[in-house]
Amino acid sequence: MPNYTAKNALPYPLLTEAPDGPAAFQALADRIEAVWAVPKPSAMLKQNAVQNIPAAVSTQVLLPTVVHSQGGMADAANNRLVAPVAGIYCVIGQLAFQYIAGAANTYRRVGIRQGAATDLNFMAVDQVTTNSLATVAQTTWHGPLAAGDPITLHAFQNHSAAIGTVLTPYYCSLAAWLIQAT
Repeated sequence: MPNYTAKNALPYPLLTEAPDGPAAFQALADRIEAVWAVPKPSAMLKQNAVQNIPAAVSTQVLLPTVVHSQGGMADAANNRLVAPVAGIYCVIGQLAFQYIAGAANTYRRVGIRQGAATDLNFMAVDQVTTNSLATVAQTTWHGPLAAGDPITLHAFQNHSAAIGTVLTPYYCSLAAWLIQAT
């Protein structure tokens, strides 16, 4: 008869028990699966094409590619994530802007938005002017969302012309996961 440990309440065979190979292994796997935590909702969207961010206009970032979606969070058709249950979430958004020569004293901003107009958090960065590297802005937000709350990524820049995003895997993405259901 297997013993149960106080530490994790999973059965382990006694050393005196005769091993019965695959059947015992399957039985243990079935017991673990029965008590294993259900994966929490999580999702990640990313860009699949360069997007031009116009000057001085807050613009929703197009994120039509689903990297992963657990619990129905990804809504790629609308470039957003949707909270499937009420809870505390961690949301991370990032965007890489192309380098623009002569764009000193300009900045780039990426923000996480709830619904149509509620900015949850944003990060503004100056363009690196000493080389031709992309400018990457990343922001993180932890907080409560109600079931059905949509989350989008928005970009802003104050250069005199549109600036494209950098199409490198995961540079332009929005990810979220449920920390604790409420």
